[in-house]
Amino acid sequence: MRKLTLALALVLAAGLLAGCGGQAAESAPTEEPAPVEEPEEEILAEEEPEATPEPTPEPTPEPTPEPLPVIGQEAEDGCAAELVNTTGQDITEVYTQYEGEDWSEELLGEDGPFLAEERRQMFFPAAGPVDVWVKLADGAGLTMHDVPAGDFVEGQIALTDEELVYLIYTDADGESVDTSQAEIDFHEAELQRKAEEEAAAAAAAQQTYNSGSDGCITGGLFW
Repeated sequence: MRKLTLALALVLAAGLLAGCGGQAAESAPTEEPAPVEEPEEEILAEEEPEATPEPTPEPTPEPTPEPLPVIGQEAEDGCAAELVNTTGQDITEVYTQYEGEDWSEELLGEDGPFLAEERRQMFFPAAGPVDVWVKLADGAGLTMHDVPAGDFVEGQIALTDEELVYLIYTDADGESVDTSQAEIDFHEAELQRKAEEEAAAAAAAQQTYNSGSDGCITGGLFW
């Protein structure tokens, strides 16, 4: 009897415990709270910044070229050309002569010798063909014949293999002109002229000698 009573008490106790556990489980909330929706922010389009205009660069002024040394003097009715000395030697004297006129005074003046590879501005007193005589550092005196003053603005003074001075330039029509062959022809013609003059002088001297001895016999008597 005592055992039966104890068993019933255990059963009742187990039932009470089971009922309390169910209430506790039911009282605990199992649903998660609904997420709070944040208000959507209005997305504004980003405005592009206004382009800043680039400052206009100021033009860089070109340096003023220094004036070239000169040959001769500028004349009211004259003309000029830039010349480069490509002879390989300094030019120590320069003279000009127009047809029917005497040679000019020396033209290098205060600027001194026209150095090899130097560029200078040469002034001519008038347009037209003019002979230009130059003296080189080695002492040679040479002539450029019929230089077309006024027909070119740039040129080079050069030497041929025969040591003749000549001019290379671009004419008014834009064509390149080389006077080396003209100077060679002039030189050969000059040599021929001198040879003919010397031959004529020798023949005249011989003729004079022959005329003086015609009819002369021993003792200074003539027949």
